[in-house]
Amino acid sequence: MWQKTLGSFCAAFALFSCAAGPAPAPPAAPAPVASTPAPPAPRAPSADVRRYWIFDGQQRLLLFGGLDTLMRTELFAGLVPGVLGQSEDFLDSKQRDCASVLTAQSREAAVGVDARGALLILQLGVEGVNAARSACVGTLFPAERLALAGANEAYAAGSDVLVVKDGVLLFGDKPLVEAALAGAQPAPFPASLSLQGDEHVVFQLNVPEQGVSGRGALKVSSEAFRLALDLDLSDASMADAMEKGLQQGLGQAKQLEQAQPDLAKLIKALDVQRRGDHFTLVFELREPVIDQAHDVGVMTGLAFYGVRRYIQNAKSAEARANLAQIVRLYAVSLDTANAGKRPPPNKLVSLPPVPATVPRGAKYQSSAEDWKAWAPIHFNLTEPQYYQYQVVAAKDGKSAEILARGDLNGDGKASLFRVKIQLDPKTGDVSAVEHTEEAPLE
Repeated sequence: MWQKTLGSFCAAFALFSCAAGPAPAPPAAPAPVASTPAPPAPRAPSADVRRYWIFDGQQRLLLFGGLDTLMRTELFAGLVPGVLGQSEDFLDSKQRDCASVLTAQSREAAVGVDARGALLILQLGVEGVNAARSACVGTLFPAERLALAGANEAYAAGSDVLVVKDGVLLFGDKPLVEAALAGAQPAPFPASLSLQGDEHVVFQLNVPEQGVSGRGALKVSSEAFRLALDLDLSDASMADAMEKGLQQGLGQAKQLEQAQPDLAKLIKALDVQRRGDHFTLVFELREPVIDQAHDVGVMTGLAFYGVRRYIQNAKSAEARANLAQIVRLYAVSLDTANAGKRPPPNKLVSLPPVPATVPRGAKYQSSAEDWKAWAPIHFNLTEPQYYQYQVVAAKDGKSAEILARGDLNGDGKASLFRVKIQLDPKTGDVSAVEHTEEAPLE
């Protein structure tokens, strides 16, 4: 039966072939369709990191980074060793070894900042922690041991502490580190801080007292370096001020292009869009890795300088504000003492330094006893201070210098803020007659 069927099929095929001409070539097999790889699943922090997360939604800054994948990108795999190799001016050999271990061993990092302070959670794994502990304690981190409940090891770092705990390093303000160690029920980590797609670092800003909130992300690949930020401001006046500030900043940068040609490319890489009170800022370099390394190096240098400037100005604001307050209180105290007395009998008097030595690279927490001699002008500080304060009066009591000395980076070279005040012998009024600052960038 099958032979008859096959014969009929062959006859029919032959008839068709003769009528239609040569038999067409059999259809080619369809080319294989390249399957688009599925995007990677969102990456949330590991249980090691979430275990110590204590922030409850009132934080000002949140950050999460997959450092293991970031350090494996072509850009950072080549850039970090180069930067460390050229850091002799500000890192000694032991500090470079420590930084090298941390960059090689770190897997994840989470940062939280709120009104209480800041906390860094760095996951390295047990082997990574052991390597970091042997390379870093005593170099980047002071070696003064502390007894801290729940910590495998703890070290003092000025007003901060470093804790070693089960494959994780915790670093930050002592109350936050203690809360993280004691937290029986960690706070949930925000889902919005999971890494999406090819993101390596994400962060959130929330500063309600300044009306600012936003989210940003860093993406790195062999084709591009992309840092993006979406920023929301509370009202149009703030948005107008920010737009004006950005325009001024870009204008100043363009004026420097001839002296620093690299700035031209960086300026072109920045795109700023405004929609109402919302800003989108994108800095993107679409270029080979070798060019990315050069341009990111230039950008990092500028950012490092700017951050140092910002931090120094923020810290030195303490000195300026307190000097102004001392001048005011000195004047008020003399007005009170001189009330109804003519001529006023008072002279300017010296007040001892608080603390006795200039704080070096850390804040000093004073006590009420420290300020006992300052009681006549009713000045004291209850918050930790970066600066030493003192009043040095002239022998005749007609003038005095109010001094603030600080050593923000702990190198033994103190900065000095000085206000000279003068007493009017007829009225007893006190006025500031001279301000000087000797505060080199630290």
